Amino acid sequence: MHKGGGSRGIAHDAPLAVAVGVTVMALVVALLAAAAAAAVETPPELYHCKPKEKGLATPPPPPKLPPHVEAQLPATIAADEFRRVCPPGEVPYPTKSTAPVKVTPELTRAAAPAGGRVNSRRFSIRTRIPGHRRNRGGHATASRSELFPGFWYSHAVGTQSGLSASKGYNGMWVWQTNEQPYIPYAENMESSHSLAQIWASRQYGGCTSTVEIGWTESAGQFKGNYEPHLFISAWDCGVWLGYMSLESPLWKQSSAVVWPGAVVSHNDKFHAYGARMDGNNWWFYYDGQWVGYIPNSAWKTLYPSYLTKGQAGGEVATKALWTCADMGYGGLFGTHPWAAMFSDVWYEFNYQTQVELAKLQPYATDSSNYNTGNWSEGIPGAEFRYGGPGWC
Repeated sequence: MHKGGGSRGIAHDAPLAVAVGVTVMALVVALLAAAAAAAVETPPELYHCKPKEKGLATPPPPPKLPPHVEAQLPATIAADEFRRVCPPGEVPYPTKSTAPVKVTPELTRAAAPAGGRVNSRRFSIRTRIPGHRRNRGGHATASRSELFPGFWYSHAVGTQSGLSASKGYNGMWVWQTNEQPYIPYAENMESSHSLAQIWASRQYGGCTSTVEIGWTESAGQFKGNYEPHLFISAWDCGVWLGYMSLESPLWKQSSAVVWPGAVVSHNDKFHAYGARMDGNNWWFYYDGQWVGYIPNSAWKTLYPSYLTKGQAGGEVATKALWTCADMGYGGLFGTHPWAAMFSDVWYEFNYQTQVELAKLQPYATDSSNYNTGNWSEGIPGAEFRYGGPGWC
């Protein structure tokens, strides 16, 4: 990130000009600082407090993280600025947040924190030319959603099928970046989304059951808020169990400082996400916190008691087939060193006593518009970048 700058010639009224310039600059710096400080604040209309449910399962022991992740995690947690938002004995619960609301189309982006990992050019703010669509290889191959009619889905992921049932894979983890991609205003308010997540799945007899965790941006879903939010979701043999929230009786909240729907910091550090089966429940982890769990009873058809497939990557869902929505860091197709990144994707198996790096293979539904890249040769199948600008 560039700092400082050049100077202009100053005439006889230099003291006044300098004073005005200093005042304006101070105001800009103050506003940017305030915006950066507020970047991880969850608007109060998106949650409320409730006494912690009695009889909750005990959180699992801390995960065994790769040494460099363990070393960097304290700095990440410090950047998260986790703090209790509810009185002692109470925990935050997300409110229902699926109905779009009318807000101004101002898409203000906060500056990257001082000393952050990334260059300012990672922010996906670009001039859009109305009606302009560059030819990137013809028609989309994105799939039309059957569950959410009218939405098209695009993916750029790493995927690994055929995980051995005999090994008992029962946890999936990743060290990844959080982003704030550009989504056209109208699409954003229609509950379009751009996200990155892990999919931990069990496939059996024609059924697929899945647990998912990641970050998502959707102003329509989150009452006009454009920040990325933590989300947790699950499927039971193709039946969606929903986003976990207060309205879902399936969700059991454990953490006092982070919850499904909470705003997460972005464009700063790598972040740890995980899903683990423990005590016959699926627990979800974010940056040192066991957020909560979905109990075994939530699955009526096929419980993912072990994993046979793992995926990590980006997803864009919009009503516009040829969308200008970014995935991750838009425009770089996952090949630029500042692009959004999944790093150190790994599994737990044999009742969390052993770990194994993932061996993912690249897959993209719309490879000319969203794709992966920079797959590490040193960590084959467990580290890659992703992104894309859509059809713009």
